[in-house]
Amino acid sequence: MNSILAGKKAKSDGHKYEEICVDLLNERYGGDHQTDGRPQTKVDVYDNEGTNKYSVKNVSKNHTQVALLSSKKFIDHFDLRDSNCESFINMFFGYPNKELISIVESIHQNLSLSDAEIRQNRVYRDNISNDIIDSFLLFMNSYKLEIFDIIVRRGFNGDSVNRIVWRNKITNNVDIINVDSLVSLIENGSWKINNTTLEFRTSDNFKLFHLQMKGSGKKYNSGYHGMMFHMYWR
Repeated sequence: MNSILAGKKAKSDGHKYEEICVDLLNERYGGDHQTDGRPQTKVDVYDNEGTNKYSVKNVSKNHTQVALLSSKKFIDHFDLRDSNCESFINMFFGYPNKELISIVESIHQNLSLSDAEIRQNRVYRDNISNDIIDSFLLFMNSYKLEIFDIIVRRGFNGDSVNRIVWRNKITNNVDIINVDSLVSLIENGSWKINNTTLEFRTSDNFKLFHLQMKGSGKKYNSGYHGMMFHMYWR
C-alpha cells in the first residue's frame, strides 16, 4: 500500500512540475509552451510556436521509470510469437493469469525453482537455457534503436519527443537532454542480462537503462508482470 501511495504522490508531483516547467522553458527559450494532458503520449510539454516536444522527468534519484509495457504488446509489436524470444519474455517476466495465482511451477515442472521464483510467478536467468537467453539478447541488441524509440521517443504509436527535461527534485538542477544526442550512446552500447534484470550499458560502461519485471501491485495480473524500463542520467 505504501508503494501505491508513493506512486500516486510521485505522479501528482510530476504533473505539478509540468506546470512549473512551462514557465521555465518560456523563460529559457521563449515561445509559448503548453502542457499536453493527452494519455498514451510521451509528450508532457510542447512549444505551441515551435517544434520542440518535451518529456518531463521529475526525479529524486539518478533514475526514473520511462516505460511500462505489457509483455503481450511487446511480443505482438515485434512479431516474436513462437520464438525463443517469446519463451524468454514469458519465463523472465512471468505468467499473468485471470485466476491471479502463481502457475510457474505447473508450467515448468522440470525446473528446480526457488521460493522467490514461485512467489514472483516467473523464472530467473539462471534457470533459463543459454539458447533462449542468447536469442533474446541478440534480438534486444539488434533492435536497440527501435526499443529506444518505444521507451523514450514515442511509445508504440504516439507523438515523438525531441527533448527530455530532467529535473532533480533534491538539488533542483535541470538538464535539457536532446533525444537525438542519445542515439550514438545507443548505437555504441549493448543490453546485458543479470539474474533478475537486464541493463543497457554505454561504451564507457555507464548504465543508461535497466529493464525489470515490475513485481509490484496486484498479483499476478499483466501490470505486475509488466516490462518496466528505467532510465539513468549522469
